[in-house]
Amino acid sequence: MAKFLAVFGLAAALLGMPANVFAAEDYNPAALPHDKASVDKLNELQLGILRAAVRSCSAFGRSQHSSNFCVTTNTDQDVRASNNEALKAFHFGLPPMDRYDEYRSQVDLQRIYGRR
Repeated sequence: MAKFLAVFGLAAALLGMPANVFAAEDYNPAALPHDKASVDKLNELQLGILRAAVRSCSAFGRSQHSSNFCVTTNTDQDVRASNNEALKAFHFGLPPMDRYDEYRSQVDLQRIYGRR
């Protein structure tokens, strides 16, 4: 029984680790621009990165990719590697359901970022 509890505790710790590692993103929310044109430009840039990840991962056939580890990881890495603070603030400020949706609408952006 002690062996079972030890293995169960180790598995729970390992499964909980990714959530703790990725809980704090390295972005500054204040870097997000306040005008609509800049937010629209960031949206197009982020969608380009997302679509490149979809092609790289051969993840065609759906528009919502939040459950595809390859797409989410590649997109997040490319955004981080861009060294564009405004893009990081835009990308990580989106909820995951919208962050990895390549067909999100302007209504979704207004809902999240409000009228700019």
